[in-house]
Amino acid sequence: MRVKANFSVFARKLPSGILVYYYQCYDKKGRRQYAKSTGKTKKTEAVLHCMDLFKAGLLIPEQKMPTFAEFSAGWWDLETCNYLKRRQLQDPIAHSTIVMYQGHFNLHIKDYFAKYRLDEITQEVIENWLLYMSEKTEDVKTKWNYGRKLKPKTINLVFSTLKIMLGDALRRKIIKENPFGEIKELKEEFVKREILTVEEVKKLFPANWNSVWKNKVAFQLNRFYIPEYLPRNS
Repeated sequence: MRVKANFSVFARKLPSGILVYYYQCYDKKGRRQYAKSTGKTKKTEAVLHCMDLFKAGLLIPEQKMPTFAEFSAGWWDLETCNYLKRRQLQDPIAHSTIVMYQGHFNLHIKDYFAKYRLDEITQEVIENWLLYMSEKTEDVKTKWNYGRKLKPKTINLVFSTLKIMLGDALRRKIIKENPFGEIKELKEEFVKREILTVEEVKKLFPANWNSVWKNKVAFQLNRFYIPEYLPRNS
């Protein structure tokens, strides 16, 4: 069985007419790498240069870290997102949930992080983004709350969307560290919901309905859903 050499060296003539030696090698998966210049004009010097790189573990340079835009291309689309394809085989996500993720990604994540390289998205960057989100107003005119600040609950859902994406980058070893560290979700407002008492309901739905309601249809529609302890006469 033929064993591949650690590298091969060859000459290339530059436009200036000078011969410069380049080298090629294979990565751990046996994939041939692009030719790289040694900067040397003599083959013996080029070989020695490559041997020094090999000993230092630098013969194969680290792969270029993708930008978030490059990494996120095709995300949250069942036809192009490998994460979703895998999830649908193992733990399917409902279509409505996928649509929600798509909205969060397109509205609040995609453009903000587009130019960052994945290893540049640190805990501090994410915390600054959360601060930006907390001060941001809804900018989608088709929504009823246009111009209002995003609710903590909405921000937390967007946060979860980003966490899934970068968590997959960590799983695939594209990044080496979890950028979320000890970041906590925003505190959500607790809305206390109270129900009407029996006496209050009776006052809202008296026998003489027109003393409270201006529209009999509205009275009857609302009356349909109240408890049985009230008389049904109208």
